[in-house]
Formats: sequence, C-alpha cells, structure tokens
Amino acid sequence: MIYFRNINDIEDYSGKEIWLIMRSVTGNLEKIAKLPNVHVVPELAPSEKLYTDFLLWKKKLEWGQEKFDNEYTPRFIYQLSTDKKAQLKLLEIYKRKDNPIYLCCACEREQMCHRIIVARMLDQWGVPVDVENVTHLKRQL
Repeated sequence: MIYFRNINDIEDYSGKEIWLIMRSVTGNLEKIAKLPNVHVVPELAPSEKLYTDFLLWKKKLEWGQEKFDNEYTPRFIYQLSTDKKAQLKLLEIYKRKDNPIYLCCACEREQMCHRIIVARMLDQWGVPVDVENVTHLKRQL
C-alpha cells in the first residue's frame, strides 16, 4: 500500500519508509529528512518552473481547482512522463507496491497537490493507494 500524506500529519516517523516528494527541504523538515528511513525524492516533485508558476497563480489569486485541473496537472504529468529519473522512481514504487511507503510533502490540501496526481497515476496502474481526505481519486488524468 502506498500512503499519501502531508508530512506534518504523521505523528510517529519510526518504522515507516517515508519519501519526501519535494524539490528541497527547509526548516523543520531538514531534521526529518535526516532520519534513516526518510528519503528526499525530488524526481516526483514539481519542476522549479511549475512550482514558480504555482506561486505566481496563488499571488495573483488565480489558483483554484480549475487551474489545478487544466494547467498544473497536464504540465506535471508531462514532466513525469518525460523525465527518466521520475519514471524510474515510479517504476520502483510499482515494483514495491505491496510494501508500505509514505509519499509526503508539505501541501495542506491533497485535492490540489502533486501527491494526488501521483496517486491517480499509481491507482490507474493497479497500485493500492491510500489518500487521506480525498473522495475523488478516480478523476481521470
């Protein structure tokens, strides 16, 4: 089972394999990232350009479900589908789908986060996924 969570919602980090799917970690996350069972996996995070655009959309008050569905999601899927390192990480998850792995980032709302895009991709490949607070996992990519 692959679990998708906000890293701040995990109360006990011990005994869990945690992948921080973030481009970089700062602040309190630096301490978490140094734990032996925690791996920083920037290959499954938005590119610098996509992240910068996301921040700009938020600043201009353009960010919402429509922007996420129509612009962010297609760009992130394209990024994952054209990046060999990202493909290898997704393949690794697929091969280890029976092992519990937590894919985490610091985004609060899964509904408009790259975690849900990765979860939908894996779900379509038959990987068992568990996403908190999401009722629309089956939405098409």
